[in-house]
Amino acid sequence: MFQDNPASQGVSRKLGDRHDGIQRDVLDGQVVVSDRLRLTRDAWAQVGRPAVQVVGLDACRPFFDGP
Repeated sequence: MFQDNPASQGVSRKLGDRHDGIQRDVLDGQVVVSDRLRLTRDAWAQVGRPAVQVVGLDACRPFFDGP
């Protein structure tokens, strides 16, 4: 995740992602430093999430090669 995007990093932290080092990437021919983030299973489980209901899946199932 690019270091110059603090809003996105804030969302990631709120969802449980934690800093896991840095890496160098190339963007438009320039080297940029990116933060690596990691979301562990335990951190993911601690964040509350709304219930999700999927409607219409049966009609789409053939597109996913499923039964």
